[in-house]
Amino acid sequence: LRRVIMRGVKIVEEDAFNCCKALMEVECGKVEIIGVDAFGGCPLLRGINLPSARIVEEYSFCFCKALTDVKFGSNLEQIEERAFWDCKSLEQITVPLKNGIITTDDIFSGCVNLRHVDLVEGELHENVAALQLEVWRVDMNEEIDSINQILPNARAGYYIDEDDEDDGEK
Repeated sequence: LRRVIMRGVKIVEEDAFNCCKALMEVECGKVEIIGVDAFGGCPLLRGINLPSARIVEEYSFCFCKALTDVKFGSNLEQIEERAFWDCKSLEQITVPLKNGIITTDDIFSGCVNLRHVDLVEGELHENVAALQLEVWRVDMNEEIDSINQILPNARAGYYIDEDDEDDGEK
């Protein structure tokens, strides 16, 4: 089973394609719900387009080692825990910008190559706090730490020299 076409299917049941070692392509035009571990452990699945998906349940795509690209449409309402856990090749995901889509911060655990999050139409919010991507937080914290190390050593136009006993202007 290398290719699956699901015309008219709205729910991919729990464990439906779990550990399908040869599955490479899936067409899911009308699928709304991806069940628990539905595609988990499909090592050759490379990309998937889910334009009608509303709910991606836990572990849906975990351990899909070749998965590089995932696209959701504006109907997406939530992605549940560890849905893409340990998808080491995942580089890009397309999601709408809506509150509540990302339900926990372990959805992308182990997705060490995830670098692009594209946003499709959706209700715009003042911030992207709903996108709780661990990689982004780590990168941002590293950048802040780097700036904090540079600032104490940066020279300004006015400073106080503790060794100088006059008014301290230089």
